[in-house]
Parts: sequence; C-alpha cells; structure tokens
Amino acid sequence: MKDKSKILSIIFSVVAGALIVAIVVGTILVCLGMRRRTYGHMRYGDIVYARPDFDELDEAFDEAIYEAENGSRMSAVSAMNNATTLFNELIGALQYASIEYQKDFTDERWSGEYKAVYEQYDKSYVDYCTMMYTALEGPNGSAIFSGYSDAEKQEIRDAYESVTGTGNYVEYRNAIREITAEYNALGSGSGTPVFANEVTARNYATKAGDMLLEMAEIYNDMYSSGYAEEAYRAFGREYTPEDAEVMRDHVKEYLGGYVKELYDSLGDEGIYIYNRVSLNDDLSGSDVVKNYLADVCSSTATDGIGEDMQGYLTEAYDFMREYDLYYRSTSTKGSTGAFTTYLSMYEMPYLFQYVNGSLTETSPFVHEFGHFSSYYINGSYGGVDLDIAEVQSQALEFMFIDRYDELYAGYTATVNGTRYDGSDIAETAAKGDLMNSLLFGVVMGCVMDELQYDVYTNISAYDGGADVTEKFVSVLAEYGLDEEFTARMSADLGYGYDYFNYWWAAVSHTFEQPFYYISYAMSAVPALTIYVDSVSDFTSAAREYNYIQYYGDGSYSFEDLLSLAGVSSPFAESTYEALSSYFTVISEGA
Repeated sequence: MKDKSKILSIIFSVVAGALIVAIVVGTILVCLGMRRRTYGHMRYGDIVYARPDFDELDEAFDEAIYEAENGSRMSAVSAMNNATTLFNELIGALQYASIEYQKDFTDERWSGEYKAVYEQYDKSYVDYCTMMYTALEGPNGSAIFSGYSDAEKQEIRDAYESVTGTGNYVEYRNAIREITAEYNALGSGSGTPVFANEVTARNYATKAGDMLLEMAEIYNDMYSSGYAEEAYRAFGREYTPEDAEVMRDHVKEYLGGYVKELYDSLGDEGIYIYNRVSLNDDLSGSDVVKNYLADVCSSTATDGIGEDMQGYLTEAYDFMREYDLYYRSTSTKGSTGAFTTYLSMYEMPYLFQYVNGSLTETSPFVHEFGHFSSYYINGSYGGVDLDIAEVQSQALEFMFIDRYDELYAGYTATVNGTRYDGSDIAETAAKGDLMNSLLFGVVMGCVMDELQYDVYTNISAYDGGADVTEKFVSVLAEYGLDEEFTARMSADLGYGYDYFNYWWAAVSHTFEQPFYYISYAMSAVPALTIYVDSVSDFTSAAREYNYIQYYGDGSYSFEDLLSLAGVSSPFAESTYEALSSYFTVISEGA
C-alpha cells in the first residue's frame, strides 16, 4: 500500500495535459492532508473570481528557493509552505477560469484569462519543481523530507529534470498551448459545422492532423526519450506502452467484432430509435437516477467497506444540486463533451455536460457523477489514478443500464408508423449503450492510443495531416471497423459520407492530454466485468464498485485495487474470454 499523503504525482500529472479541468490538482503543501469527506461552503455562482498577484507569487518562490538553499529548516519550510499556498491559489484560479472558458471558447474575457493564468502556472510550476529539488538537495533536505520514500524523492528529481533539462520549458508549453487554442478554434466562426459534409470534415481533420504532428514534434523535443514513455509516466501509470499493446491485442482478438454484432442485433428500427429519437428532458434530475444511486451505496452493498460509505452517492447528488456544482450546456460555442474537475480552493467538485436532447444523454451524466462522487468522498485524491477514476465513472454508468425500463417508462417513439413504448426504447437504449461502451470506450480507446503512439514514435513517416487520417482508418480496420461498416454507421447517423473516417480529429484529448485516452479502454474492461456481475447479482457488483470508490484515493495501484475488489484485470486474457462469451449471448438475443 502506498502512503498517498506524500505522493507528488498529483501535481506532476498536470504537465501531461494542456487542460487542467480534467486533471486532479489538490493541496500540495509539504505536509499533505489525508483523505477526507469534502463539503462546500458556497454555491458555485457565489464564487468571486480574482486573478492572483503574479509578482507576489514569483517573489514567494524566489524566497522559498533561497531559504531552501541557505536558511534553517524552519525558515525553509515556512517559505516553502507560503509559496505553495500561493501556488494553490493560482491553481484554483486556473481551474475556475478553465471551467468558464469551456462554457464558451469565443468569450474573450475567459479565453484571455485562461491563457494568462495558464502561462503563469507553467512558469510557477518550474519554480515549484526547482523549490522542491533545491530543498531536497539542500542542507536541510534529510530533515524536511524525512518521511519520503526513495521513490518519492526520485519523483522530485525527475520533475526538476523534466522542466530544466530540455531547454526552455515555458516556451515549449506556450507553443503547445497555442496549438491547443488553435485546435479549439478550428471549428468556430465558419458558419458551417465541420462534419456537415466530407469536404469540411476532410479539411478539418487535415488541419487537425497538421497540428498534431507539430505538437508531437514539440513534445518529443522536450523529452529525449520520446514523449510516449514520458506521458505514461507523467499520468502516474504503473503499466507501460508495451503493456498497453498486450491489452490492445486482446481487444482485437476477442472484442472488436462485437461492435458490429451488437449493432446488427439492434435492427433497423432499433438503430433509428437509438440514433434519432430525442426525449428533451433533464433526466439527470430524475428520481430514477437518485434511487439507483441509493441502491448502489445501500447498507448491504457497502457492508464491510466503511460505515461512512452508506448513502454517500445520494449525499453527493444532493450536495451537487444544492451548491449548483454542475452545468448542462446546450451551446456549441464551448466544449461539446463532458468533464468533472475539482475546485481545490473550495474543496468542491464540479460537473460539466453538453446536452442536445438525445435519447441516451443520461448515461454521460451518470458517468461524470462517478467522478463527482469520488471527489466528494476522497477530495482531490479522487482522481490521482486515471484508470481507477475511469472505472469509478464507467462502472457506475454501465450498471445503470438495467434501470432503463424504469427510466424510459411512459416514453414512446414512432418509426415508420409503428409505435414503440418505453420498454422497447429501454431495450434499444440498453443494447445500444453496450455497443457504444465497446465502440467508444474499449475499441476507440485502443485505436486512439495506437494512433498516437505511432505518430509520436514514427513521426518521420507522416508527410502531413492527411496521413494521420489515413493511419486512423487503417487502425480502425484492425479492430473490425472496416470502411464498409463505418460508412453504414455514418449513414444511419444521417451523414452522407463516412463520418467515422474523420472521427479522430474531434477527440480533444489528443491535443489537450496526449495519451490520456487509453485510460478509457483500460478502465472500461474491468467496468464491463462489474456490469456483467451486476446482471446476476447487483449487490455483489455494487460492493465491488464501492471498494474501488473507497480505496480509489491513491492508496492502491490500479491492478492491486482491482484485485482487492475482486475485479478482473484488463491484462488477463481470461477477462476477454469471459466478456466475449457474454457479448455473444447478448448479440444473439438469448
């Protein structure tokens, strides 16, 4: 078991991504706090934003670095804590500015504020790493870091080396941020949606591909060993790109083909209902969701885990609504995805979701609420391990599938003159969501990781952005998603061309957090095994889930926690054999 109170990867992981909203950044004082149940003290709308004093922060780090090298232990710790406190205030401001920026990329105030604070963050991060390194290697290092393990001390040295040994770190980061901003603006202002037709989609993907290649060059210049390996390390993963390749091979062999089989099993009417029916209700506020959450964290499902876990999901749900810690956007000017972040200054999570009235937009809400509740119970430690965090979100989402009969009761849909009731809609949504979990969780997670790995490690093979799309299409085919099938799916979605050929370019993680996406696949596999368990024994599966919530605070590694909870490993071939058997039954309608 790790002592999470001293783990520094919380702050180190920020380096891996360009958007802090999806990265956990918590309190990072020299003496870190333990896990706690967090409660907010104000509504989100009552937060008064103020840009931190950049000069004061710079001066605080100068003093801390001086004291770490020349002062007493007491003066060094005092100065370091003061600098870190101010740095945390900067992080808090960045988190808030990022949320507002995500609401509307065209808002000049928040785009400018986000850029200014992020530039200061990059500079201050260098200062933070320098401060920690100087203190560690200084005359009082053994006393200040007496409780740190050798591995944790090495993390400090590695972080310092990463920002000082690769040229001008801040300039690199500024260049990456400019590319990310250019990417976010790529689809804005033209008046024509980027996927409206094949011409606009191809142009969009080609430009995005050019940006990706430019970004990869910068990241590789920053890290002499290449960024692929560094990114995995920076995210705090204990598995390597080579380990991920083993997992991807299992997916290719056992699961890829079930996307097509589940899709075919929906039938033409089911496909139409799944893709085209809109309910236009705020189902996130439904009693069905809250009752489901209550069942997941009931006394029987939390028995033997922790008394404070009983009812924690419904507490978190009420807390979220009471303090307005969520935002449901209908605007395409901002992010059209969903994310959850943690406002460390206020000890409050925040949930963002773009909605368009589609049949299945409740599932992404439940997914994000898995993140929200983890932050609620574990504070900033709720997202230290990305793969655990995504199990927490995806398992909660998948187990909710069996509540669809209740969720869609009373709704109807008419297709070609035939009326379908709530049970028909529920059956369609359930099978469609399982298909989507395989497609966008498991398969696309693997595809995007394989694509990025090839770009970053074989960049000389790419002449321009169009080559990225060509590579993406070829990788799709390796997972059973050939162009004939993707063209069919695209047509069913209402596109007059093969939309899926260009889908990769819409994945913002590629630019904001390179190599993040494999965590969706790595976590979707154990999350699906929890779902399969829930079909036969919901309480037992919920107990598995609650173990992952309760101990998903950095105390255990990804694989150790899965083992503790009794959940199958995504690296074991037997896991895929079992899932394959289940999906065979589902796709055949047995």
